[in-house]
Amino acid sequence: MHREFLPVERALEGIGAIVNPVIEKYLTSEVNPAFAETLMYQIETRGRRLEPMLVMLSAEAAGDKAKAIPAAAAFELAHDIILIIDDIVDKSELRRGAPSTRRRFGQATAILIARKYREAIVRILNQSKHSDELENLVSKVLDNALEDEMLDTSLERAARDEPLFKSFVKKSIVTDNHLQMIKTKTAVLFEGCCRAGAIAADAPKQIEETLASYGLNLGYLFQIRDDVLDIFGVEQEFGKKIGKDSMEHKARNAVILLALQRLSEERKETLLERLAKESTTHEEITDTMNMLRSTGLEEESFAFASKYEDAMEEALSKLPDSEAKSTLEALPEILLRRT
Repeated sequence: MHREFLPVERALEGIGAIVNPVIEKYLTSEVNPAFAETLMYQIETRGRRLEPMLVMLSAEAAGDKAKAIPAAAAFELAHDIILIIDDIVDKSELRRGAPSTRRRFGQATAILIARKYREAIVRILNQSKHSDELENLVSKVLDNALEDEMLDTSLERAARDEPLFKSFVKKSIVTDNHLQMIKTKTAVLFEGCCRAGAIAADAPKQIEETLASYGLNLGYLFQIRDDVLDIFGVEQEFGKKIGKDSMEHKARNAVILLALQRLSEERKETLLERLAKESTTHEEITDTMNMLRSTGLEEESFAFASKYEDAMEEALSKLPDSEAKSTLEALPEILLRRT
């Protein structure tokens, strides 16, 4: 079905003008001026402001976006904390084509910047009517993101101890409704954004849960489609190296977990061994990609992802018609385009 993308793109472009002044005020007003530019670097080099937009759209869909700006700014900072942690763990040099905060200022300074962001979130949310509830929500999102990173790094370390690694991965469960071990931080982040918008708008609990369900399923859809495209995508269209998860030994890619249920024992052992290796050759990566593609999982994987899309659309159907609801309906297609 054709979607109208323009309102979504305008909303994404304009959200920085809404949240950046709030962030700058509470992040830099009481610091040494020499540090202001450093603290704002991650904010100003970010791409699309999806998280604060989800907060604002959810508040508008719930009936009142006027009081949602502090929550939107807080979730922008929360996502930036997650990105900084990601770049530290992955030793990333670039973020959207620019030097990562870790690369630009060093790892120790990046950690301190993330800490300053956390303190700024508290000050910003103190301006909200529901400050305690929103602060607990942000804490839940950040705790989950940290646990997600800990599981990734633990699996990579466990890969040096094959019995533990293989036991953990082989016990992953694939069912029609659930994929155990899949990354959850994007889903929980999106859920938190949508819930925060409803809370800020003083929405009834039923509306809050409806919007939270939309955000959770949007996050899972986004993560699974990202995993699928990592294996089956076209590199020029996808925008990053195909096989990145395999090269980084990420056993929690949804396709890899599904493949472990389909491969022969011999091929499964080969895949587990490569995921466990400290480094892999180009030939091994190519062979791994071919092995995963040979499972015939591409169609099944996209079908698996579509179930989250159905759940997301079902949640939106419970909301009254509005421009904000229409924009939320169009949002997944914008996120999943890879051109």
